[in-house]
Amino acid sequence: MYRDASDHVDEHDRAAGAILMAEALLAACDEAVALISAPATPGAERWRAVMQLHDTFPDVWRDLDKARGLLAMRGANTIAYDELAPSVRRKACVDRVHGLDKTVVFDASHLDRAALSDAHRGIAQLKLALPSADWAAIEARTRGLAAAELKQHRRPRLVVGITVGAIAAAVLGFGLMPAPAHAHRTPHAVALKQQLDTITAERHTKIADLRPQVVAVCDPPKARTYTQLLVMDGRGADAAAFSDDYAERCGADPVVENWANAPLPASLKNGFYVIDFPALNVSAEGPVSEAFTAPLLPAMH
Repeated sequence: MYRDASDHVDEHDRAAGAILMAEALLAACDEAVALISAPATPGAERWRAVMQLHDTFPDVWRDLDKARGLLAMRGANTIAYDELAPSVRRKACVDRVHGLDKTVVFDASHLDRAALSDAHRGIAQLKLALPSADWAAIEARTRGLAAAELKQHRRPRLVVGITVGAIAAAVLGFGLMPAPAHAHRTPHAVALKQQLDTITAERHTKIADLRPQVVAVCDPPKARTYTQLLVMDGRGADAAAFSDDYAERCGADPVVENWANAPLPASLKNGFYVIDFPALNVSAEGPVSEAFTAPLLPAMH
């Protein structure tokens, strides 16, 4: 985290950090120049040095311009840098090298040493604009950090080992657990038959409860329900008899009569469906595959 302060500036200051970054990049450019200028440098290594110089040198000035902007906002004196910056050359390779052709043999004649000198002057001018920074102490701390040996603690390895062991134990434990027994599934046909048997039993209970309430009493709602239950239970004859008795005792009820004359629910006989019409004393038969779709074939009982 960088900070801006007017006194006791160190490497954590943003302007000082930008200057130090530019100085480090320029040092890398100086090393590349040394490799390019050395006659004993192999061609491939010289080429890599040229590419590094070509890509890195513009970043030096970008960091210097950033530092200049931060210092100017604080009211620091950046006149010397401002006079230098417009006239400097910001490319370290001469313009006669077009496209960095690999077939060209690069040597010291391809370098613009004046551009490197301008960059060193720019760094010096900005350091003077920041007099509160102890550049010698900053450099000493930087060299100390660079020379410090990084020690790797064994604790992270121990933590990783314990974690891996716990995961392996958990996986092994789950693998040894017996597979859960699957619940027994009742076949669909059996389950459907159980539901139908339950509905039938409930209907029988309702018929038994309604019988004493409608046999000697004129109660149209209950009489209609009773007749409907008899037909749904396949007892068409009982429904017709009750309808006649109810008409004599209480008068004709069209709903009771309609239910008494309704066809009974389809039933199976030797692979054929049979629908009875008790009022007409007829029935209709047909193959099970054509139930409720084929035209009915009336046959006398």
